[in-house]
Amino acid sequence: ASYMVDPSVAALTPAQAAGEGEVAITYAGHSTYLIDTPAGVRIATDFSGAYTAGKSPKVVTMNRAHSTHYTLHPDPGIAHVLHGWGENGQPARHSKMIGDVLIRNVTTDIRAFRFDSEALQKDGNSIFIFEVAGLCIGHLGHLHHPLDETHYAAIGR
Repeated sequence: ASYMVDPSVAALTPAQAAGEGEVAITYAGHSTYLIDTPAGVRIATDFSGAYTAGKSPKVVTMNRAHSTHYTLHPDPGIAHVLHGWGENGQPARHSKMIGDVLIRNVTTDIRAFRFDSEALQKDGNSIFIFEVAGLCIGHLGHLHHPLDETHYAAIGR
């Protein structure tokens, strides 16, 4: 199953949006969505620290597009900080079970921050996939181009 988020439901709190055994997705601001799983794992996508809805997440995903999509200084109380970019020219690789959710990523290129607006930074963004409670939720991050067949194959159904 898949789930599309309508930003007009942002006023709902997770307690209002989800019943027992359900996943709640709450629009927090800009590119940040809060995902609350049935086991109580709170995830914040494209975490910059600006949007938490008053409760610190256990897991944050980030994309290095610009400062509204990441922070290099997250709260040290956050148990899992998943960067959408790799180090030393390597792509980010995530696939981990945290509580009741499997979190994995599929890298994509992003525009390089140079005068040449057509230049791409290889693997500078990640699509994060959250598999929980029979759902497969994808957050595309700061996507700068259409997906191709290799991306769709890596994302899966």
